[in-house]
Amino acid sequence: MPKFNINWNVTRACNLRCKHCYYDAASPLPDELSTEEAFALIEDIAATFGDNVRVTLGGGEPLVRSDLFELIRYGTEKGVSFVLASNGIALTEPVAKRLKDAGITEVIIAIDGMQQTHDSIRGTGVFERTVKGAKACKAAGLGLVIDPCIMKQNERETTRILDLAEELGARQARLFHYIAMGRGAAEIPDAELEFAEYARNVQQLYEEQTQRANLEICTTQACQYWVVLKRMAEAGRPVPDFYYHEVPGCRAGIGMLSIKP
Repeated sequence: MPKFNINWNVTRACNLRCKHCYYDAASPLPDELSTEEAFALIEDIAATFGDNVRVTLGGGEPLVRSDLFELIRYGTEKGVSFVLASNGIALTEPVAKRLKDAGITEVIIAIDGMQQTHDSIRGTGVFERTVKGAKACKAAGLGLVIDPCIMKQNERETTRILDLAEELGARQARLFHYIAMGRGAAEIPDAELEFAEYARNVQQLYEEQTQRANLEICTTQACQYWVVLKRMAEAGRPVPDFYYHEVPGCRAGIGMLSIKP
């Protein structure tokens, strides 16, 4: 049985102002958990799930939170497994090593296209810093996952994004499909894929997977991908075994929960 997944946004503060941000991340919320309150939450998680839990620390940008390493060390000592979800720009080699030493096992980094596309969404110069951050994580011995957000602006770059994920040594590419909410609803409300684009993209993901033995490709909320997998299985084509374990249908309230700052 897969570990119970908890997505914990430890802060709304962020060092970027990405156009598509569902959370409209910028400054911290006025009532975010203090260090002691966060410790108490970690104790509750450990008492409830034991070592059968994986906590993804996100935001905002989690590295903006000043006590992040304290929280990771505290949870690790109590048997909690931590993953970090980051935009990557603060992931220097020393920071990556500190994360590894504190107990982080894997880092999830958002790359939304090649340089021009990524920077048009996230800010000038961000792509280069993000790629450097991914390389720093690999150099520190951390696992790496790339999680692009697919939208009209980058859907045609899907293959190149997956190529880059392989070049960086990622074990997995976990694709979001853009939904206009938060800052995204205000800045790029028309960026969601049309039905035909969506259908083309999820079929493409299957075809890409058949060509990439060293990269797992999965979606986070595209239930349509299951339809593709079912049809391919019925046609006698291979379906990756990992997908049934990694994304076993909707797990909300059953195998996954989210915690706000």
